[in-house]
Amino acid sequence: MVWLYLASTLYHALPQGRAKRIFLKLDHGAVFLFIAGSYTAFASQHLGDRWGMAVLTLVWVVAVAGMALKALGRLASVWLSTASYLAMGWLVLLAAMPIMARASPAGVAWLVAGGGLYTLGVIFFMLDGRIRYGHAVWHAFVAAGTTCHAWAVLGQGQAAWA
Repeated sequence: MVWLYLASTLYHALPQGRAKRIFLKLDHGAVFLFIAGSYTAFASQHLGDRWGMAVLTLVWVVAVAGMALKALGRLASVWLSTASYLAMGWLVLLAAMPIMARASPAGVAWLVAGGGLYTLGVIFFMLDGRIRYGHAVWHAFVAAGTTCHAWAVLGQGQAAWA
């Protein structure tokens, strides 16, 4: 999470030039790391069986591939990279039943709320430049989604998970 926000902040703060282009790639690659890291927090603690290992393996393979493709410029289309982030994020549906069997209703609610906020925020990201402050609204949705997932992991702790 720290790396994502650091890379994004530096990208947005830098003037046009080589460093900004580098931090754009780091920012976009960090999204894959951030999603995989979020999965790791949930799956390693609450899906310790074969579901957890399968989900973690799949998500980290996708994350490494996504970062490599981004770094090499092979995932340059905004539509394709955004679809990749969304698909990776919603891979959690593969383990929905085991999660619901182990999580409290509050834990599931925070997970769904975070995923929903990220997903709704994508609308504003894709409309950036067409609606005023679209990019800022996108970042607000990301911060809200991060807060929900952090609350599910840290704030709820024992209470969120059976």
